[in-house]
Parts: sequence; C-alpha cells; structure tokens
Amino acid sequence: MPEPQGKLTFREQMRGFPVWQIFVISIIRFAEPVAFTSLFPFVYFMIRDFGIAKNKADIATYSGYLSASFAFFQFLCCVQWGRASDRVGRKRILLMGLFGTAASMTLFGFSPNFYVAVFARSAMGCLNGNIAVLRTAIGEIATERRHQAMAFSTLPLLWNIGAVVGPMIGGSKYLTRPKTDPDAIEPNDLFIGDDSVYERFITKFPYALSSIVVASFLLFSLVVGVLFLEESHPKFKNRRDRGLEIGDAFRRFIGVDVPLRPWQRPKKSKAPVYNRLPTTSSSNTDVIDIDSDNDNDNEIIPFNQPQQLYASTADEVVDSDESSDSIASNEYMSRRMSEALVRRYSSTQLGPVISSNFETESIITTNAVQGFNREIFTAPVLQTIVANFLTSFHNIVYAEFLPVLLAGDLLVDEIKFPFTLKGGFGFESSSIGTLLSSTGLVGGLGIMFIFPIIDRNFKTINAYRVSALIFPFTYAILPYLVFTLHSYNPNYSPGLTKKLLYTLCCCNSFCGSVGFPNILILIHRASPAKHRAFINGSALSLSSLARFIGPILFGYIMSVTNKYSIGEVAWFLLSLVAIVCVVQAFFMKDYDEDLKDDEQV
Repeated sequence: MPEPQGKLTFREQMRGFPVWQIFVISIIRFAEPVAFTSLFPFVYFMIRDFGIAKNKADIATYSGYLSASFAFFQFLCCVQWGRASDRVGRKRILLMGLFGTAASMTLFGFSPNFYVAVFARSAMGCLNGNIAVLRTAIGEIATERRHQAMAFSTLPLLWNIGAVVGPMIGGSKYLTRPKTDPDAIEPNDLFIGDDSVYERFITKFPYALSSIVVASFLLFSLVVGVLFLEESHPKFKNRRDRGLEIGDAFRRFIGVDVPLRPWQRPKKSKAPVYNRLPTTSSSNTDVIDIDSDNDNDNEIIPFNQPQQLYASTADEVVDSDESSDSIASNEYMSRRMSEALVRRYSSTQLGPVISSNFETESIITTNAVQGFNREIFTAPVLQTIVANFLTSFHNIVYAEFLPVLLAGDLLVDEIKFPFTLKGGFGFESSSIGTLLSSTGLVGGLGIMFIFPIIDRNFKTINAYRVSALIFPFTYAILPYLVFTLHSYNPNYSPGLTKKLLYTLCCCNSFCGSVGFPNILILIHRASPAKHRAFINGSALSLSSLARFIGPILFGYIMSVTNKYSIGEVAWFLLSLVAIVCVVQAFFMKDYDEDLKDDEQV
C-alpha cells in the first residue's frame, strides 16, 4: 500500500510538470469560453431586436430556448465525441470541435432571425464535444497525482479568463450595436461617415463583428493545435503527425530543443521474438519472453497466466516504444514488466486485448463495447457525476440569466420591498459586459493564486464542500439588490448597487473557480482508468443536460414570476437547488482508483 505523502511545497508539486502540452491545451480551451460568454451581454437585446417576444417579460423565455439549444445537442453528441476520440485519437476530435465552433459562431453572428440563431447554437453544441476530450487528455498528460490538481485547474482557469475576454468582445460598442442602444458609437467617433463600410455593415449585421472576432480566436487555437498538440491517447501517440512535425521544425528554428518523435526513431527490429517457455501446466504453450533492463525481478511469466488486466495505465514502468523494443531484443519478461505490458494492450479503452487462446492465428482479440453498467458507473462515480450535474445546473442558470436580470427594465413604480419585484436593473450591454469581465477576472486570479494554496493544505472534498456552501446565499440575495438603486431609494448613493453587485458576483465567481477544479479531480480519481474517457463524456453529457433543462425551466419560471411581480421567487428556487447540491456534497468521499490499482499490482 502506498505510503501517505506529506504536504508538498509548490516547487515539489511542479517538478516534472508537463508545462508545454498543458499550455497548448490551455490555448485550445481558452477560445471556447470566449465563444460561449461573448453573447451574454447582448443576448437580451438580440432577442428583442428579432421581435419574436410579444412582450419584454417573454424575452427570458426565448433566451432560455437559445441557451438550451446548445446544451441539448451537446448532450446528444458529447458521448459520441468521447468514443470517437477513443477510436481516432484525442487531437483529431479537438481540432474538429474548434473548426465546428468557429463556423457555427460566424453563422450565429449573421443570424437574421431567431430560428437561424437557434440553428447556429444547436450546430455549435452538436459539433463541439471538446471539454470531455480535454478532461481525458489532461488526465493522460498529467499522470502523476501531484500534478493533477494544477493540470485540471487549467480548465476552470481558462474558463474564467475566457469569461473576461468574451463579455468584453460581446459588450463592446465597436463590435455590437443593438437597435436604439444609446451607448452605440457614433460615426464621428471613428472619423467615418454614415456611408462607410463599417457603418453599413454593423447596421445591417449588428452582432456579426463580435462573432467574427471570436471565430478568429477559435481559428488561431486550431492552428496552434495542429502544429503543437501531441496526441495523448496511448494507442495513437506513436502515429505519424505531419502537423506536429511542422511545429517541431518551427520550434527548432527558434532554438527550442525538441526530441525525436516515436515514428522518427530508428527501429531495432522488425518483428518480436516468439519462444516456447515451460509452464506449471503439463501442456506447452507459445508465449513471448521479455526481459526488462529496468527491473531486478526477473521471474519468468508466460503470457497466458492470469493477470490483473485492468490496472491503471498511468503508472506503467515503460512507454510503448520502450516496451516494443524490449519485446524485440530480449529473452525474458519480469513480473512487473509483464503486468505493465498486459495493461498496455488489454484495456477496453486502449484497443486490442491479448488473448489467452494461442490456438488461433492471432493472439489479438477485439474489445467489448463500453456501456452503462455497474463496473463503469460505480457508486463513487455516480456521486461525483451527480455533484457535477447539480453544480453545472445552478451555475449555468446563474451565468445565463444574470445578464437578463441586469438588462431588464427598471420599473421603480411597480416594485416594493420585500415581496413585489419585477423587471430588472436597467443596465446597458456595455455595463453588463464590464461587470461580467471584471468578475470573471476575479475567478481567474482565484484559480491562479488561491486554488494551489487550498489544494496543498486541504482535502479535495473539503474544498469542494466549502465552495458549495456560498452559492445558496448569493442567489437569494441577488434580486434584492435592485432595491438599493438610487432611482428606487434616493437615500442610497448612486454607486452602491454596482459595488454590491461586483462584490456578490466576484464571490460567486471565486467559489466557482475553486469548486469546479475539485469536481473534475473527484471525477477523475473516482473513475476506473480504463473507462475515464467514457465517464468524462458521460459526465459532460449530463452536464449538458443540466444546461439544457436549466435555461428552459428557469426562463419559463422567470417569465411567470415576473408577470405576477414575484421575481425573487425564481432566484429562491435556484438557491434551493444549490442547497440540495450542498447536502449531496456532504455524502461524498474522496476516492482514488489509481491508488487502488497500485495496491493490486
């Protein structure tokens, strides 16, 4: 059993960290939250300009439909993308997702009506299953336990950074121009006339420029991925990658020392050596004999002897190149080497299985198809997936409908503390974009500087529980901040409401930045190694289902409660969902399948 480790210093934790590949993945990840959050500042005005809502109270409902369309099709397709990454490799699926998102985002910006916008958002969800693949790829790159917290924290970190840039783009008065927007830029501000190309374009397509800028981010990430992203799937990591070869040539040109890729190394032998070894049974069996130079335990083990086939591949003693060379050049196989080699080729996630029946022509058999069964979805896996579902549910509702609440008309004469509330804060798109960007920056800084400290000093499950405790309070308080507006009560200073909003939203963003990395770590550690890609895809699928149900349901509730002047009830219900998430968190434990696999070896 592994000995418990003491607290690591930051230097010890980062020793051997795969910085370059995590950086490349971060660039790929960064473009997607930019695309997702860029529409938040103007979605209310976009739906209003489409003229599909009969009254302003119905805008929240249609905003929910628009948001849910993305999540619904992502729910339908993300598991398939995860399985496809097992069949063709992680890199190809990630690049396809970036291209599909860029094309869909461009179409969304040029949407002439609500239905085209829904189609574009649906296509964006259908063509992009990157987050599940990214989670799996990070787990395959950061194989050491001490690196996992920092590696997985890059996903929410990049989300928060993207949540800073996205609203800045979507809320920019230079890139979006909602109709009758008093903050819209005047032609003279840029020394251009009313008949300029810019003026004619932004008048005809008021939301296209911001979408084009976001699509450019995505295409840049696509190019970076083609040139510098290494395939992390063990089955395909030795496959020739011409894009990576071009990227390596560029890095060598600027003076970076790049090692040879597996397919560029000279092969020592063309075929493995087959010998006949005696076994404990009376019959002779053809086996492969291998000796590991790195292992002092030289016990000879035939391949047809029963082994623990499904231990983690993360802690193998050799990589695939070294193991293939050893097969070709040595005569004996140690027990440790045998188990590593069997694990390499026997996982249902990694490809073919070594058969114990040598009477057939080939010793390789096909895998069983992964499905929804108790071997995969164990109790710890289900607990962490449910936590991810609930947290995603209330966070996406908050992220989608905070801009709707802020953009709603301020109806001073129709609200009364504490139970009569309708409308919103009356903010413009530029003010909403600034608020979302600023609070997103706080979340990013929290992941960069606070999360590593929390991870080194507290258990993962405890950090997640504390972060979950804050959400119920922030959701319940949010709608009541409208009563602090100077327009409602002149006794309050004009800037008080914004200060309170910034404080509350920063608190919510910080808790999300701490909570989500811990959920990812808990899912990763609870999942059997051979099923992690499938489980990550399933977790993302359920998360997408939450993002589909949440906006539709909450949009309807928000419209109904607004109609009856009880707008605070919608946010009380969201707070109730967060409370359920807190209760569920205290029934969870911090499991670790990798440690179980190490104990079995």
